[in-house]
Amino acid sequence: MQGGSMRGIETLLITALVSSMVMAALSLGLPAPAPAQVVKAGIVTTLRGTATVARGTADQAPLRFRDDVYVEDRITTGDESLARILLGGKAVVTVRERSQLKITETALTSTIGITGGKIALAVDKSRMKPGESVEIRTPNAVAAIRGTIVMAEVEAPAVPGHDVATRFTLLTGIVDVTLLDPSTGRASGPGLTLKPMQTVGITGSTPPSAPRSLSRAEAQAIAGGYAVPLKEPPTGAISQVVDEHVRRVAHEERAVAAGGAADEPGDDSRTSGGRDKGGRDTGGIGGGSDGDRGGRGGPGGRDRDHRGRDRNR
Repeated sequence: MQGGSMRGIETLLITALVSSMVMAALSLGLPAPAPAQVVKAGIVTTLRGTATVARGTADQAPLRFRDDVYVEDRITTGDESLARILLGGKAVVTVRERSQLKITETALTSTIGITGGKIALAVDKSRMKPGESVEIRTPNAVAAIRGTIVMAEVEAPAVPGHDVATRFTLLTGIVDVTLLDPSTGRASGPGLTLKPMQTVGITGSTPPSAPRSLSRAEAQAIAGGYAVPLKEPPTGAISQVVDEHVRRVAHEERAVAAGGAADEPGDDSRTSGGRDKGGRDTGGIGGGSDGDRGGRGGPGGRDRDHRGRDRNR
């Protein structure tokens, strides 16, 4: 494949990563901090169609544009739907229709568990700390991500007792795939490494055949399936947005460690109410009321201002 073709395919999902980060922080504003006992995983930056979230022992509730997503949340997308979630300023997961996933975290590893459906994950390795990793876990395989764009598809068995099928497709980067025993969740059989523009299918716990190389047309079609029309971010916006997000998270962590509430860090570029020094309404970081942000206010809170929530700007 020619270099230009490869760059074109990468752009489809890299643009989504950049745009989602910009939309989450510039257009939406960061939501209010969650209670200390709950770990925030990310924020919904795009929602087409419908999706639901189940938190703890609570029943499923509608997942909305701009909602916070917490560790252990169980997310399900509806028919002809698509959701995109910004994860900690370092990754974006795009969830296709009729998909089920859960995000879990340990000290150094973020895991996206998918039991059915299709997702695409774009990871910005430059935003990860030493030793940090991101992985996709399906019922019968786990893929360790090293700064990449990878798709995962899981086809649950139509009949109980039949084998689950997983497919990983890699556009950029490197992915280490380890087979799992569906009944125990433990490593089973030899692993393999996916290289750019390769795909591999795994059925049950049977070791797969060698990865297959993708044609240009296949790669473009796969990437296009996760694309959402988004405005191009302004020049230089991505570094500003991500740096601000990281600063905000660090501020909240310090406040929680000190036993106090995390007040809004100052920002000289904006005045209160989400307006810049010229008086324009930015809706940016630090701007807007809690209702405008549309956060859940923690796992127990469902009361919020729904104005404009169902529009994806």
